[in-house]
Amino acid sequence: MPTQPLPGQPGFVVPAPQDRPRYDRRAVRVLVLDDTDRMLLFQDSDLGLDPVAHWWVTPGGGVDPGESDLEAGVRELWEETGLVVDASALVGPLLTRVVVHGYSDKVVDQVEVFYVVRVPAFEVDTTAHTEEERLTVADIRWWSLADLATTADDVWPRDVLDVLALASRPDEWRDGPVQALSVEESSVPASEQIGGMDAKATAWGYLRSQRAAVIWKVEGLSERDQRMPLTPTGTNLLGVVKHLAGCEAEYFGLCLGRPWPEPMPFLAVDAEPNADMWATEEESPAEVLDLYRRVTAFADESIEPLGLDAPATVPWWRTTRTDLHTLLVHMAVETARHAGQLDILREQLDGARGLRDGGSNLPDVDTAWWEAYAARLRDIALRSPGGATTDG
Repeated sequence: MPTQPLPGQPGFVVPAPQDRPRYDRRAVRVLVLDDTDRMLLFQDSDLGLDPVAHWWVTPGGGVDPGESDLEAGVRELWEETGLVVDASALVGPLLTRVVVHGYSDKVVDQVEVFYVVRVPAFEVDTTAHTEEERLTVADIRWWSLADLATTADDVWPRDVLDVLALASRPDEWRDGPVQALSVEESSVPASEQIGGMDAKATAWGYLRSQRAAVIWKVEGLSERDQRMPLTPTGTNLLGVVKHLAGCEAEYFGLCLGRPWPEPMPFLAVDAEPNADMWATEEESPAEVLDLYRRVTAFADESIEPLGLDAPATVPWWRTTRTDLHTLLVHMAVETARHAGQLDILREQLDGARGLRDGGSNLPDVDTAWWEAYAARLRDIALRSPGGATTDG
């Protein structure tokens, strides 16, 4: 971290935005609720700005080397609030996201994981605060949820109440945290932006959101339906997931010099054609979905410490030398393409449809409307050139 004086200390010089050091880290955030449903937030500050910028944030911080997310959450709660809890008291992880924090003195590209803990109301103890926290924490407040919903103050994350609501919907995160889209939350916008977001965070965030859609489209069906081929070329739900697991293992493993450690016979040179596009009788749906989750977690471990210009080699491409940026874009597009296939297959199987869990992105109309809509389009198609049929 910076060796120069901290913002707010004598001798601190605000660097030009393009000269700020940039760091990657993993962090844990804990939503602390008391027995009256108030949430504990700290008012943080950027003292390098005039006027000083303020925002409210949950307790939490960086994960130390060798530390698990849960261990970091327990430690951060004690250091920042004086609260001592057992790891079993933390509910989650509910959600993970990639966020860019731009400040007057640095830019942090951060992977965040969110937990919730409920405790009796207590007096916050700041004895263990760091020197920087003693400078920058301007206020500590227990917020009612009603006040949080209507405040004009900046709160990071902006959708903190939506994150909290996940605690009451464990089916959405029991098998892994919800993958949120990338965001930027900054007092001074980060450099190298695309539409206000860091380029790596943007590409990675879209990939993660498409991964979540893939899982959602396949879960909740019978094994028969998960395996059923629904096109003349045999496209099926489990096969798409297996294929994507293989893609992520190769692009974010082999191509980055960090091979996936488990055998994948369906990718072998002597495997039968299309072996990655269907699950054998010995491969259960649970095993295929677990493989995808483990491979994508492995891929994220490969991605997290690297810059976009990190070198990569794709032996099967015409131009084999490339970089992480290209791999992220390629896999986001690859996953979105297959998620679109899953959209159609799933609707054919049980009528389920929509953009993501909890957000259909479709008109709020009933079945009769959809039937009339489809009939109208079918009639137009049949009356178009080449569409009419006649009895011989």
